[in-house]
Amino acid sequence: MNHSDTSKLPSEDLETERLRLNRRQFMAHAVAFMSLTMVGCRDLIEITSPDGASADGSNSLNSGSSGCRIADSISPDIEARTSFLHPGLLNTAADFERMRQKIDEGAEPWASGWAALTSSYAYSLSQPLRPTEEVTRPGNVASMIIDMQQTYAYALVWKITGDTRYGDKAVEYLDAWSSTMTSLTGNADRFLASGLYGCQWACAGEIMRTYDGWSPEGLARFQGMLSDIFLPMCRQFLREHNGTEWTKITNYWANWDLANMCGMLAIGVFCDDAEAYNEAIEYFTSGRGNGAIDHAVQFVHPGHLGQWQESARDQGHTTLGIALIGCFCEMAWNQGDDLYSHRNNRVLAAAEYVAAMNHRLPSGEFPELPFAPFRNVHGTSGEISGIGRPHGRAFWEVIYNHYVNRLGLSAPWVSRMVERHRPEGISRGGGDQPAFGTLTFSSGSPSGDTPPSGLTARIIDGAVRLDWWGSAFAEHYDVQRSVSTCEGYRTVATLGADETRTYTDNPGDGTWYYRITASTAQETLVSHEVAMVTMPGELIFHLPLDEGSGTHAADATGRTGGATLKGSASWGAGHDGLPCLDLPGADDACVKLPPNLLKDVSDVTIAVWVRVPSTPPRNSWLFSFGHNDVSYFGCRANQRHDTWADSMRCEITKNTSDYTSGIIHSHRFHPQQWLGNPDGTFDSGASKVGQWVHIAMTLKGRLGLLYINGEATNSGEDMPMAPFQLDDTPQNWLGRATNGWDPLFRGRLQDFRIYNRALSATEISHLANG
Repeated sequence: MNHSDTSKLPSEDLETERLRLNRRQFMAHAVAFMSLTMVGCRDLIEITSPDGASADGSNSLNSGSSGCRIADSISPDIEARTSFLHPGLLNTAADFERMRQKIDEGAEPWASGWAALTSSYAYSLSQPLRPTEEVTRPGNVASMIIDMQQTYAYALVWKITGDTRYGDKAVEYLDAWSSTMTSLTGNADRFLASGLYGCQWACAGEIMRTYDGWSPEGLARFQGMLSDIFLPMCRQFLREHNGTEWTKITNYWANWDLANMCGMLAIGVFCDDAEAYNEAIEYFTSGRGNGAIDHAVQFVHPGHLGQWQESARDQGHTTLGIALIGCFCEMAWNQGDDLYSHRNNRVLAAAEYVAAMNHRLPSGEFPELPFAPFRNVHGTSGEISGIGRPHGRAFWEVIYNHYVNRLGLSAPWVSRMVERHRPEGISRGGGDQPAFGTLTFSSGSPSGDTPPSGLTARIIDGAVRLDWWGSAFAEHYDVQRSVSTCEGYRTVATLGADETRTYTDNPGDGTWYYRITASTAQETLVSHEVAMVTMPGELIFHLPLDEGSGTHAADATGRTGGATLKGSASWGAGHDGLPCLDLPGADDACVKLPPNLLKDVSDVTIAVWVRVPSTPPRNSWLFSFGHNDVSYFGCRANQRHDTWADSMRCEITKNTSDYTSGIIHSHRFHPQQWLGNPDGTFDSGASKVGQWVHIAMTLKGRLGLLYINGEATNSGEDMPMAPFQLDDTPQNWLGRATNGWDPLFRGRLQDFRIYNRALSATEISHLANG
């Protein structure tokens, strides 16, 4: 559907479309205004000669855009919903009208999708009905799965053709189950059933809610079955994870969360339960479990390839996760909430990775993909799993339709999956996700004028790495660089359309601006987004912590509004004769830092002066950045390293506080002394208690270093996760952990600095001695 043409939409879908457009226009205008204010761009319109050369001779092509803007990777907030549009789960009224029209025309791929439905067992009107009072998984759940699929198929046929025989059959099934079923039980798998089947029952009911042959009593009874049996189980799992919420939350892989997120959201819409819907959306954006988007996509590799959380488990569950997250985002989209674009199209990043992982090349091999090892309660995952590879799950159309057909983006690996699995049909006894996606999700051909987008530029291992989303019809891409925001761009690299959309540049010191162009058979499309990078990196946050009074600590860089002292945090005497921050280790004493300080930061240096009156409490933190106790980055002042010795420890993880993806330990020290002998032996002369100590940690590429008083004491030589992988970090602190329950740090702090590069050993030494 072209979002700029709403003239042919039914009234209920017209309102949905207006919601989307208004929100997007507001965000685009706001970002453009703020960006131009920051960079002071004067001339937004690029003047080019017929051959594309600008007045200064550079290759600066005009896409017809009225301007350029600094790329912004912050995801807009999703507002809480109070009412719903119907029908509005997997399909809208406009979708069904399109299906009717395309089937009548015999157009592809709708004709093939319709044939997949009408040739399936679920099309038959003579199938037996199997309502069951007590459903168990494992156990007799297969009867419900078959009837559920049958009902959904009947509902589709009625909605598309108007044939009341199928409408009556769908109602017969809905009424039979709602008047019979009383419970859903079993082992832990019962929570898979609550989400997987609660979602699909709701989708069938949503299609039928306008059928005159379904009595108000029948509709209310079916809504009651979902609200009373399925919804509480979905909610219970997402809140408690079968009793493991605060012990081993990563025991449950991404698809467990996603199944129940889908169930809660779908039931919320069908039953007009805004609380359930909003809770599901909130979990998607900020949940603790593996199904939340920040955890489901464990790592973002070059070219916006998103490593899925279950990639090392097996491919059946991995592809199920993509099917479920596609279903979830489509239902939200039809209510006017765009989760597809969240975190720079993170869902597409995951889908492309999983699709590539399950595509067998003509050689018989699979594409070579990056993989970052990680740990959870199941152990260490070191490589992509070969179990079930390649997997034949057919639910790629929903992802393809949104990103390629609606938005005009390039999704080469997903496109291959669509070609391989068309038309998406149904398998008897399956039922993990809705069927017939070719028929229900296809919306036409993509736009050919979508420029590259989603450009990110990060300093990684001392160089600039660029990643972007491509255009559907691109034949090649040009990476362009300039010293000005909106003009003077020169091509520094050209990539073919089949190459991974990433490029690493070494431009030298200075401030540089990047953009991407895509060349199609008809025209050259210039991205409206510009990425700015200052090399070799900058001081991006600096708290001198020398105010001496009040509760505000100023950011000397001027980039943020500074920090706020909390609780009994106060001021004392610093190491250089100036005041410093004094944290007593009690009464909620800490410093609240601005959110998202490490957004888009890869290489990093964090440095601070520290003085402790005694050995810091175990698990107290000098600084921390993150979302909660599952996803964080920081430095513990004191952590038990093994049975006999403690250590200072810098760590980063997206899994849980017990299983980190990267760790740097300082030299071990005696439990009663802080920063004592490197070998852990007791020596009061080696103690730094009561002294000012300069502490710094750096991360460059995958190498982490920890410095004490300007000297490197230890390293983490293979840290696959960089701070930007944490995405948003609303919980940023000095003197406390992101979880809120670890002990507070006791001591004094001064001159806290963050650089978006790894300082050299010489530079660290200068900080420590300056």
